[in-house]
Parts: sequence; structure tokens; C-alpha cells
Amino acid sequence: MKKNNGYLPCSSFELIETFRFTSCPGISEPLAGYYLLSRHVDRLGSSARFFGFPYTKALILEALEDTATRILSGTGEDEMCHYRVRLLLGKTGAVRITCSLMGQDRPSAVKFDLSDLAVCSKDTFLYHKTTCRPVYRRERKRITTTDLFETVFTNERGQLTEGTISNLFLRFEPVGRLLTPPVASGLLNGTLRAELLAQRRAIECVLYPNDLLAASEIFLGNSVRGLLKAQFVPAPGCLPLASNPPKNLDHNPL
Repeated sequence: MKKNNGYLPCSSFELIETFRFTSCPGISEPLAGYYLLSRHVDRLGSSARFFGFPYTKALILEALEDTATRILSGTGEDEMCHYRVRLLLGKTGAVRITCSLMGQDRPSAVKFDLSDLAVCSKDTFLYHKTTCRPVYRRERKRITTTDLFETVFTNERGQLTEGTISNLFLRFEPVGRLLTPPVASGLLNGTLRAELLAQRRAIECVLYPNDLLAASEIFLGNSVRGLLKAQFVPAPGCLPLASNPPKNLDHNPL
């Protein structure tokens, strides 16, 4: 495993990919039910190579196909259901998969705050989806006692990065593209984020807490839940100053 830029890595961890699987009438192939399958599998392979984990793409796809087949066999022919499928890859190459049925209700908006814990953009684990996420787990536990869906982090330079389970997107014009912090700020390139960038529906831009007040719309998103309209809830007494939108950006319509 490569050195973590001075940070002590977790002594033991696994790689994670979390998929949204949709069972629906007329599905031709079990793997077709996975959203953004190729992006997930390719990202897993990239992280496995980085950390030196055994990885065989064909075996990963076979395990996912077996899981999909089991889901489909227990679903009615006319039912459309969404499942959260979580795959763990260990350092020996062992694969574990769990799945759970997702609720059908989609919130109209979710709330989030700004964490007072800054991340370091040099931390290797920010760029890979693993079980080594102590700060994220701590903050996730904190917000479970509130009505918040998420908390968003800043890095050592005060730049916005991401949430514990989602990427951040801001819009400054009614028809403008979504802006999302660059990976270099210290965050995971989520598969939904990567897809929106590839479609030119989003572009990267360094963002700061002030921008949360200046934005006309805020979204939090991942491939399991999709894009969720979000509302920033500042901590009492810690309201950031509003600012003008970032300049020199291409705001072409979606």
C-alpha cells in the first residue's frame, strides 16, 4: 500500500462500492439493473490496484450478477423496486455483498450543516471509498440525533469538499450548470458526480462556505439516492458571509 502522505492509514480496511439496483418488468439481463455499473466497477478496480488488493473484474461482475438474480427471483413480475447493494472487497480479494430494499418515498428537500472538522486534502483515503473513514463516521453519528440528512466538510484551505455520503453541487443561475468542488480539494469522485461531469451537466470549481449562501440552488447527490435538493442550515452564531458567485465560469444551460 502506498504511503498516506504522513497520515497513519487504518491497520485494516476494505474497499466499498454501493450500487442502486432496480428490479423492473422486462429487464433482459440481471446486471442491467445496476445504475452506473461500469463506473462503480472501474473505480473499485482502480482503488484495488492502488492499495494492492487482488481484483478480478470478471469475478466482481459474477458476484453482482448472482445477487441481482436472487433479487429478481424474489420480486413480482409487475413490481418495480429499488435496492441498495453494498459490495466489500477485502485485502485477500474476498468479496462480501449485502442488499436491502429502499423506501419508495423521495424527499422534496434535505437539510445539511457544515462540519466544524476540517479534512486534509493530502489524506489518501479521501480519494478512495473504503471502510477507513473515522471522521466521517463520527460526523454521521452526530447528525443522526438531528433532522439533518448530511454534513459537509471543508479542507485545510477552507474549501468545500463533500458530505459523508454525498457529493455537493451548487447552481448560481436558474439555467446554469452545476458547480462541484474539484477532486483535488480532497474528496471522492462519486459515480453520479463523474456521470454529471461527463454529460457536461456539471463542472468543477473551487467553492467556499460563503458560496452556500450565494447559490440559487444546492444539491447533494450519490448514485444510490440521485440528486437531492438541499437546504443549508448554518450553526447558530456561525453564519458565513454571503459572497458573489464564482466568476469566469461557463454557465451554459443543461
